[in-house]
Amino acid sequence: MQQANIKGLGEIGLSFDLPPWSIPDNAWSRGKNVRAYHGRMRNFGGRTLNTTAPIELYGLVGFQTPTRETIWIEAGLAAVYAYDGTNHINLTRLSGPYTMNEYVDRWTGGVQGSLGFLCDGFADGPQQWTTIDTTVRLIDMAYDPAGAPGFQTWEELGYKAYAMRSFAGTIMAMNIRRQNTALPSTIQWCDFLSPGATQTNWVAGPAATAGEKALGETSGAIIDGQILRDDFIVYKEDSAYRGAFTGDASSPFIFTPLPEYVRLVNRGCIGVGEEFHILASRDDVHIFDGNTFRSLLEHRMREYYRDTMFPERLFTTFVSVLNKEQEVWICFPSQGNVGELKFPDRAIVWNYHDNTLSLTDLPQVRDMDEGVIVPDIDDTFDSIIPSDLSFDQDFNRFDESPFATSLDFMVGAHGTSLSVFGESPTDDGVARECIAERTGLILQDQSSGLRSIEASNRMREVRVHLEATSPIQIQFGGQTTPTGPVTWGTIHTFDPATQYHLNTRTMFKYFAYRILSNSPVEWSITRIEAAYKQVRRR
Repeated sequence: MQQANIKGLGEIGLSFDLPPWSIPDNAWSRGKNVRAYHGRMRNFGGRTLNTTAPIELYGLVGFQTPTRETIWIEAGLAAVYAYDGTNHINLTRLSGPYTMNEYVDRWTGGVQGSLGFLCDGFADGPQQWTTIDTTVRLIDMAYDPAGAPGFQTWEELGYKAYAMRSFAGTIMAMNIRRQNTALPSTIQWCDFLSPGATQTNWVAGPAATAGEKALGETSGAIIDGQILRDDFIVYKEDSAYRGAFTGDASSPFIFTPLPEYVRLVNRGCIGVGEEFHILASRDDVHIFDGNTFRSLLEHRMREYYRDTMFPERLFTTFVSVLNKEQEVWICFPSQGNVGELKFPDRAIVWNYHDNTLSLTDLPQVRDMDEGVIVPDIDDTFDSIIPSDLSFDQDFNRFDESPFATSLDFMVGAHGTSLSVFGESPTDDGVARECIAERTGLILQDQSSGLRSIEASNRMREVRVHLEATSPIQIQFGGQTTPTGPVTWGTIHTFDPATQYHLNTRTMFKYFAYRILSNSPVEWSITRIEAAYKQVRRR
């Protein structure tokens, strides 16, 4: 009798691109709504509706107050609201509605000092929120407050920016249009904003720190930029630049071309970590550490990402970071996305602590951000699992899980809904289909270290190191060739409260197994031990 011990079933996560027989034993060759998290593979939590906005949502920005509360900016095509956890307050400028195109334009923005700002691309002039206060409406951002004709705004001058971000005490405006003059390679910054500043000046002068720089070594337009440690990285269509703060008031920034670049799909496709950028391009997801670019998905999910992407709506792709769980969500529209609208319905999730990949379905989400919100969730792991429940020594406590109660959540906008993602076992009360599958596995006998490559085997018993809040389904199967079809056996109902192993008589050369759930259940698996016997040689 041979014995195989497959440990660390959450240490690698999903690996779709390479043939199953060539990936590590503890990787998964197929998955749906499953999350690799700190050594465990588990089902991925769904969404819970938090509130319904009065408008269709196309942008979502969480602005934190000094008391660590989050005011959620709910941006639509023609109006902007703020949600304070109780009420939706209209912040739309009094001068008139916005003129965004749902598939062309995208909101960017942030906070610099105590001044908030929003930009909808080339649709309208940038907006400023003089103070983070829901009693204060947005106004057109000042451009030249001391102009000769008088106070002038971006909107009045016919000036617009493709994207805006904060950096080093100022606001960076990228890819500028001045009426009919396009400056796609220009980056512009305003005067440094002191605490309590209520307006911006973008006009250079002897007493000003405002300025601009044309990044003209290549002809491509600027797409977006973000902070990386002490620098500001600018991504163009055909190059990338590092912006550094010089400390010189007359020339506060210097921009240097990088030797490599990644062409982003659109604004919002930069996930910002403390030591990295995650960049979504048309055919890959890259990581930039400040010095080099490399593929995040190569040999794991790059082909899946490229082949699944819905090309006609790829520019709705965006990247969001959930630091609480040490995750980056790459959200994109798939070819299986049905219906008239085509917004992201899928997310590849990278855990940057474990370097694992997971996958979850989305309800055509248009934007996401991490922030403080009080969810109406009664079925987190902490409330489901009895406090006196004992676990196998290989497992961590469930109170370390992503379902543990916390105020920091991934919040997403879809339609008029504002929902918390990844924290509930259902999608607004509807059970999620979750699948973790491995095929093409050549078992290794733990005593001899040998793999039965030429032998046919019969499985006798499988011990499953799995925790669950209620029974789930497990199925075993086998293949006679590495690329041949899997012959699946009986679906077993497994209750870890009363069971620790399953008997099966599956015949195989290449072993297969999968975990299935389609009910409000939480499960987590780390190890499988399989007892099998060689029955003949060829």
